[in-house]
Amino acid sequence: MVRPIAAYFALLGLVVSTIFSLLALVANVRGWHSSEQFAVTVTNERATIAIIIQVISHSLGLLQICALCAIVSLSFQQHASSSPFSLNALRLMNSAFSLRFDWNLPWYFLLPLGLFISFSLVPAAIWSGTLTPTVVPNNITVPFSIPEISTVVLDENKLFGDLSSGDDGGCPWISGQTVDNKTQIGTFHTCLSRLSLLGSASSSSSIQDIPGREEDKAHVHAKIDRSGFSFIGRSYSAGAAVGLADMPEIMTPLAYTYAETGFYADVQCIFNTSSAYRLEKFDTTDNIVEVYNAIGKGTFPEGLNANWGTKANNNESDVAYQAHHFGYLAVDIFDWASAYNNNRTSYFAMAAVADACDGADINTCGYGFAKLHQMQCTVDFTARNFSVYVDAVGRTITVTPHETVEWPSYTDALLEELSAEHSQIGSNDGAFGGSQLGRALLSNMEILQAYRNESTPSNETKLQSVSDFVADLMDNTLISYSQSRFFGSRGKGLERRVVDANVARNVVVYGEKKFIVAAACINFLILVVFFVEAIRTRFWGHLCNLDLLDMASVAVGGSYGGTKLAAQVQNMGSSTILLPGSRPSARDFTGAVMVRLKNINGAMSAIEPADRPGTNFEERELLTKRSLSAESIFRRSNNTAADVETSKVI
Repeated sequence: MVRPIAAYFALLGLVVSTIFSLLALVANVRGWHSSEQFAVTVTNERATIAIIIQVISHSLGLLQICALCAIVSLSFQQHASSSPFSLNALRLMNSAFSLRFDWNLPWYFLLPLGLFISFSLVPAAIWSGTLTPTVVPNNITVPFSIPEISTVVLDENKLFGDLSSGDDGGCPWISGQTVDNKTQIGTFHTCLSRLSLLGSASSSSSIQDIPGREEDKAHVHAKIDRSGFSFIGRSYSAGAAVGLADMPEIMTPLAYTYAETGFYADVQCIFNTSSAYRLEKFDTTDNIVEVYNAIGKGTFPEGLNANWGTKANNNESDVAYQAHHFGYLAVDIFDWASAYNNNRTSYFAMAAVADACDGADINTCGYGFAKLHQMQCTVDFTARNFSVYVDAVGRTITVTPHETVEWPSYTDALLEELSAEHSQIGSNDGAFGGSQLGRALLSNMEILQAYRNESTPSNETKLQSVSDFVADLMDNTLISYSQSRFFGSRGKGLERRVVDANVARNVVVYGEKKFIVAAACINFLILVVFFVEAIRTRFWGHLCNLDLLDMASVAVGGSYGGTKLAAQVQNMGSSTILLPGSRPSARDFTGAVMVRLKNINGAMSAIEPADRPGTNFEERELLTKRSLSAESIFRRSNNTAADVETSKVI
């Protein structure tokens, strides 16, 4: 007969499934992924993507099952062309091809049928897991701009204006702005930013839950710009460009890391009862306000002077090393100043009006500034490499210090400038109603005191809180200075350099590895079955001229066989089949009948009973029992009829 073309088309479906299987396998092995734009599409169109994947996966699964059904049916029909087969076997093939249960089959046929139908559900499910797009983070290296400080020269880039002309009002002024000139994110003005610096430092000893890692705790504090990011732990002067520098290649970064060189400020504070830095009362004719001068000339360790920008102004008079403070009461007044020794160390000295409490408890007297009197902090700097990790989703920054590096040539001039910055925070501090600098220091002390559950702060708590305060202030000042250079300051151009940032962003990968491997294995198994059967049957070259899976062909083939099959059944007890009460057993009995195909005219085959009752032992036993039972019933029926006739004669 002509080979069933439809079956061969079903086999061609294996080509499609094989292509998909190979593509998925190669994509997984080589780490192929989509663009970030497609990841956004998948995230926004989840329902649509799910429908498309289900349609494709079920189509591929259908192609594989159709191919497997075609292989089985072709092999069965080739077997039927030369060997007898039972009608139960024909039922099994038809049920398997149509993927339905036939409960009239014996259990030993139902078992493989059930397994085959169950297996038919597997390929589509596996393909769904293979093709489902999964949004995963993927790392890529992109250029990232960070600040670069090339030189710091006091004469060329003064922090202070000319006091006599009123330029800058005596305030340090470091300014810069974004490239689009819309928002001055990078502006740093000590006078205007003082509250931001003090606000951050006033809670530098606090401990909070880390966003996204509630089981961990650390000091989490906002980055003092308009980026909306927060640092976990200290910033160590690194991370200035985070939230301000663009990544044109990345739409929505999840996280990124990069390396940056900065300064590690190690702060140690003590009470120095021999400290010469002090506040001296200045007698005035006005009794309404108290006036005190901070004496800064030679009162620091190493004989250093308090740095209020006197070098920049070339003013070496004693008055230049004094800061004037006004308050309604002596307890309102507090001051600190800073000095840099030009050898990687800065000093902070603090002073309150020592005798303002007149022997009262310094913890409760006035605003409590006396607790800070004669405290002295040493800040030792080292230049280091830092790794900056940015969680762009949680908007947090974690800075980790690493190895030390060579001391940059500009650093001494920079730290000299910053010591003046920090001194100005105290000298410009208003004392009416209590020094704001002193209040900020005590606020942080109270946070640490509460965390340690102390009724009154211990000396260790006092020193640690001030150490945290100074470290936070130093870190934020260095970051702000870096930002001012990043955006350009005082007419200088943008000072930036490009580093490599390892950025994680969302991409799409197709399926999980276990499903991809499973799909490849199933497809390979079906291919093996196909080639084995094709070789064994010589590519199904001896099929009969009758399609046993086509009801019309079977009906015609049965008619060509004439009444032989019906006579065979009748000879084995056809009267039993017609009894209503025995229909289930009659169907079993019919399925056990063995038939064969006989070529009639080269164009059609007839279905005839086989020469022997069956090749299966159970089928032969069933046929024998049914035949004997039918013969017994037939004899009893004849005897009953004879008795009736005899009684009528009598």
